[in-house]
Amino acid sequence: MPRFLLPALVFAGALPALIYGGLTLGFRAGAIDLGTLFGTLVGANRSLGWLLIALLVAAAAELLLAVFILIKGRRGLMGPAIAFGIISLTMALGPIQMFKTAQDVPPIHDITTDVSDPPVFVSTAPMRKEGMNPAEYDTEQTAQQLEAYPDIVPIEVAVDADVAFDASLKAARAIGLELLTKDKSRGLIEGTATTRWFGFKDDVVIRVRPTDEGSVIDIRSKSRIGRSDIGANADRIRELRRLILDELAE
Repeated sequence: MPRFLLPALVFAGALPALIYGGLTLGFRAGAIDLGTLFGTLVGANRSLGWLLIALLVAAAAELLLAVFILIKGRRGLMGPAIAFGIISLTMALGPIQMFKTAQDVPPIHDITTDVSDPPVFVSTAPMRKEGMNPAEYDTEQTAQQLEAYPDIVPIEVAVDADVAFDASLKAARAIGLELLTKDKSRGLIEGTATTRWFGFKDDVVIRVRPTDEGSVIDIRSKSRIGRSDIGANADRIRELRRLILDELAE
């Protein structure tokens, strides 16, 4: 085997990871649309797309190359081969897990604790450009939400609304919301959550209102793009609920 061939094979195995990283950066920068990005990851009938297959093949090939390198005694190439293999496998597992989750949740993206009177987006509404999901509540999603997420309900607490607001604001900060509205007089908190890898943006509004027994906290979380949120908005509401109740319990 020519001496240059083995290094070439090792570094060629990094190509799918570089393509995936480049597509992700392009999407975050707005140069690539969601259809283009996911078209490389999802094939026909929600099967694996060509890029995911390439990542899995690259991961397997790199790890096999690492074994071959060990046998041949060219240890200088073992580190890159193992590293590229792990990187490719890690990059592939994330989207695979996302698509697996997508099979188990309804294809909806607007989740609220109060389906009859959902909190309204105000500060984040102008950020929803043409082609994005509108800020208005989509009542067609209500039945699917009620069936899939029966635990997403108003948070009723036996504390003053100001206390509930402070706990809600602390929870919003704890999950890393980019806050745009913090109005205690109206009991409104509004901001945007951005996912780490793809940079998807979901808008969140928290509404706190007084009741005879204390106060009620309602939360709404909605994705700006995409038909399905893969359960992310429901999970975010659950996390906010947990943090709020933990704060009030202290």
